[in-house]
Amino acid sequence: MFNIELGGGRNPVKSRDPNRQDYINLDIIDFPTVDFKCDLRLGIPYRDHSVDNIYTCEFLEHLPLVEVQRLLRDCHRVLVPQGTLYITCPNFDGLVYFWNRGEHIPYITRGILGDGIDPHDYHRSLLTTTWIIDMLDEIGFGSITDISDERRKELNTEEEIQELKQRGVTIDEFLMMKIHVRAIK
Repeated sequence: MFNIELGGGRNPVKSRDPNRQDYINLDIIDFPTVDFKCDLRLGIPYRDHSVDNIYTCEFLEHLPLVEVQRLLRDCHRVLVPQGTLYITCPNFDGLVYFWNRGEHIPYITRGILGDGIDPHDYHRSLLTTTWIIDMLDEIGFGSITDISDERRKELNTEEEIQELKQRGVTIDEFLMMKIHVRAIK
């Protein structure tokens, strides 16, 4: 199995998920946690049909919309048949919902603009679950699923629950503010 993470930065999935220890972290910034430094705006540096699984969490929103489209097409190119793409990123629909209610404004502002911790930590696209699913369908992914319910089951560690409590956000609110999609080629 050959698995990659796109834009994992300082906190790659393999540092958080024991089931994903074999994911290679690709990022433009050469953090100690990055396995391969590359500019994903130029494409994924692997051959056609050479990757089994792709994971991207809190990365796509950092790209302009045209580059998100290009990168999703490139994910399809490098995935083997039946390969899987996992996407998590801010859900603009959910953020607007809570913004209009006047709730969680600091959290929402971060979800829209980014943290600004480093020069690449700002957001350039406002994405929705519907847009992501429609784009994946247009590209040619076969099975596309909103996996928010699966993610809800995973949010059970005391550390994650405490982090959400500190932010004043419930698990359901958190899930509304995030896109969680799985697409199989």
